[in-house]
Amino acid sequence: MRSGCADDQEDQRGVVLTTARATAALSALLGGGGTAVATGAPGAAPARVLTLSLVTIASDQAARNARISGGPRTAPPLALRLTYLVSAADTDGDLLDRALALVHAHPVLTADGGEPEEAAFRIALEDAETDMLSHLWLSYGVARRPGFLILVSGVSAP
Repeated sequence: MRSGCADDQEDQRGVVLTTARATAALSALLGGGGTAVATGAPGAAPARVLTLSLVTIASDQAARNARISGGPRTAPPLALRLTYLVSAADTDGDLLDRALALVHAHPVLTADGGEPEEAAFRIALEDAETDMLSHLWLSYGVARRPGFLILVSGVSAP
């Protein structure tokens, strides 16, 4: 039997690996067509680069409370909701227009390009209050630029 500390470390590894898979899947989607995608906090990125920044990691209570059918009772998987900021220093808006179209056209992503029936993630645009976005840009220490938030749900850590 594992100790509580070992369980916490396993959960942390699961969160890191799952977040990395979701970030890679989003980067691959947004980078389709040769668009350069940088991950991390927005900074002084070149004009023709999309920036994908992880903003929040939260527990997905709806998925966590889903009934597990069959088999012995086990702890439910660690279900997460990830929020990303997609931004660009692009002044004509081309990159963001294409990124929005891709998010709309692909609401289901897989970490390895598999079939939608084996989907690991669901993506959707996320609403944001102006104050929240202002605080977010202030925390990055860069001038505010156009962007949007993506909510990634259905993410389960191993």
